[in-house]
Amino acid sequence: MTDAAHRPASAGPDRKPAPAPTPVLRRMVLVIAGAEALFLLFYISVFAQHLFSGESLSRNIAQAALVIAAIPLVLLVLPALALAIMNRALKLALAFALLALPVGVVMFLFA
Repeated sequence: MTDAAHRPASAGPDRKPAPAPTPVLRRMVLVIAGAEALFLLFYISVFAQHLFSGESLSRNIAQAALVIAAIPLVLLVLPALALAIMNRALKLALAFALLALPVGVVMFLFA
């Protein structure tokens, strides 16, 4: 008997390549995550103006709002954009992009 007879079906030249991710999914992740990134950057820039306010309470509120906005941006939106740009794990990138807004809202409500 030859080695080919004992080889598993998935390990050989007859194995079909994995299906390529669809460009529609990649574009969808790029659009959603890009829009969220722009929104969060705008939100951060608005609250960053209050960091230089003369009042201590205004500075503290602005600092808390910036931290709350930065967490979903750094943990969900930027990895989703990176995965979509590299064309890897697009389903995971879509999940990250779709979870960013609810996570941000929940963090804002319970902060």
